[in-house]
Amino acid sequence: MAETDLTVGIDVGGTFTDCVLLHADGAITTGKALSTPPDFWHGVLDSVGDAAASCGLTRRAALERARLLVHGTTIAENALLTGAGTRAGLITTRGFEDTLLIARARARWLGLSETEIKRIVKTEKPPPLIPRVLTEGIVERIDADGRVVTPLDLGSAERAIRRLLAAGVRSLAISLLWSFVNPAHEQAVAALAAKLAPELFVTTGAELAPYEGEYERTNTVAMNACLGEIAGRYLATLRRLLEEEGLRAPLLVTQGYGGALRAEVAARNAVGLIESGPASGMVASRYVGAALGCRNIIATDMGGTTFKVGLIADGLLEQGTNPTLARYSVLVPKIHVESIGAGGGSIAWLAEGTGTLQVGPRSAGALPGPACYGRGGSEPTVTDADLVLGYLNPAFFLGGQMRLERAAAERAIEQHIARPLGVSVVEAAAGIYKLACSQSADLIRKVSIERGHDPRAFAVFAYGGAGPVHAGLYAYHLGAAEIVVPFTASVHCAMGAVCADVVREYGASDPMRFPADPARVNANFARLEAQARADLETDGFSGDAVRLRRHLELKFRRQVHSVRIPVPDGALTAADVEALHAQFQSAYERRFGKGAAFQAAGAEIIAFGVEAVGLVPKPTLQRWPARADLPAEALMGHRRAYFVEPGDPLAPPRAVDAPVYRLPGLAAGDRVVGPAIVETPVTTIVVQLGQTAAVDAHLNVRITLEARP
Repeated sequence: MAETDLTVGIDVGGTFTDCVLLHADGAITTGKALSTPPDFWHGVLDSVGDAAASCGLTRRAALERARLLVHGTTIAENALLTGAGTRAGLITTRGFEDTLLIARARARWLGLSETEIKRIVKTEKPPPLIPRVLTEGIVERIDADGRVVTPLDLGSAERAIRRLLAAGVRSLAISLLWSFVNPAHEQAVAALAAKLAPELFVTTGAELAPYEGEYERTNTVAMNACLGEIAGRYLATLRRLLEEEGLRAPLLVTQGYGGALRAEVAARNAVGLIESGPASGMVASRYVGAALGCRNIIATDMGGTTFKVGLIADGLLEQGTNPTLARYSVLVPKIHVESIGAGGGSIAWLAEGTGTLQVGPRSAGALPGPACYGRGGSEPTVTDADLVLGYLNPAFFLGGQMRLERAAAERAIEQHIARPLGVSVVEAAAGIYKLACSQSADLIRKVSIERGHDPRAFAVFAYGGAGPVHAGLYAYHLGAAEIVVPFTASVHCAMGAVCADVVREYGASDPMRFPADPARVNANFARLEAQARADLETDGFSGDAVRLRRHLELKFRRQVHSVRIPVPDGALTAADVEALHAQFQSAYERRFGKGAAFQAAGAEIIAFGVEAVGLVPKPTLQRWPARADLPAEALMGHRRAYFVEPGDPLAPPRAVDAPVYRLPGLAAGDRVVGPAIVETPVTTIVVQLGQTAAVDAHLNVRITLEARP
């Protein structure tokens, strides 16, 4: 056995920290431990120990055998959402100190739910990430062509930096006008800040977000300044503790665009850590899908609070460069993932006036949690409905770590839903279940149909603690080809960490209208690619281990929405550039509807992008031999459960003494005919009426939907 034969993937969540060990022969070992805020590194070490014990190793032995450790963390996301970021200051061009306050008109509704947007008069712009009192304008000006209009006054910059230091800032954001065209002034101010205060965390717009968009670029730099110092301290401490426990391998950190960076680079790009968990789930889905020969995937992640959906079309992850993070519009590459408040902890309630049933977006959270947790929660949730319907085993929740109280769930549903509606508790629970699944299906339609994709041509991957409980119904609503519950469903984001390559993103804004000059286009790509190859070589990648992927962001003039178009390798001719122009118009209509392309307006390139990939060697997933027949001992018993009629939403739930199976009792080749329930230590798979589940050679559970809408 090789001395270093393990790839370790870790994902830190709010409740649990997950670990995946990927062995050289393709075998997978998983582990879980409670997260340990605020010192999350203890949960990291505990999860490694749990996974190591499952394959007969000590924690130290597993870390010593690691050839790579890839880590996903919510440290930056938590700091952003709770307002616990570092006290940061902002330096900008004099006269533009109010950029973050002014924002854009759409900032009033970005990131809000549809219900909140309907009451637009009650909405407000989010507060600036860096307050006006900590914003300083300096004397300098560069124009759109990169020419110096007003030379940089270093005395003005020094006075601004000293005022901010006196105000107690520990981090500094620098965002000057048109710095992405000519970064000289930003670089000079950053060098001055490093000289005056070497301990200060400094981030610049030209380095972090070299794109057009004054407000979004300044927002991005401000966010990074608020989070970078925190991320750096956390990663430095984690690295030290892991090394003390025996780790000698590189430490990589996952990013929201689906790749990973060396820890020291990731600390400088803290804004990239946000939503890296959902992105890792998408990467894992693509990796598992490739092993199954599945290139079209709707990835669905249903946890305690949210339901998240992302799309993989023809093996490609859909990305954007202007996402909304915690209501703030930023300029960073992110895998496109949509979410709604429809998780296991989402609260069911009746609308005032109409009395109609609603689910979410308000959540019971982890504390007090659903009523069935017995921790003081009294409002009914989706998990309470799942328990009342018989889908969940009250004695085997989280593998027996928590016992659920069915009576408490029944009381909550009866008091808040069943009695006011004049229905039975079971009928009310079925209504909650069906509505949650219907909302999930609606979000999938938004991500697929509204973006030009037919969900019937996709497989639905269901993961997260609650996803496999509901996928049988929400996938049916879509007419999806099949459902795949990955073997790593409960630790899927940690699985994504071990599947990640080292990925760096490079971009530049050089707006130009069509017909575009091919020499200018080629020059932009050549500059970005040269930088990408140099950085990957620093990371230890060269030759066949390097992949460069190019793209353009294009839009119609005077319109808002842009579309990303892949660009082939090599020097582009005038004909190649015009072909990209035509490809954009087709893609635009595919995305926004036939006839939406306003060709008379003319199209323009707004950004150039290069994705540089350092390929990390990964073993092929292990295959297990199939057995011919399902043995009797695989059946744990029967449980009274209530199944809905997928094709008849008005039909009452049907009571069934459902067979209950338990993983890992099932093996490759086993088939289960619904209605049935499959229990795992960390999730439950509900096989609905008319559906059949089969365990494949990689121990994924694949459900075929025989009854189609």
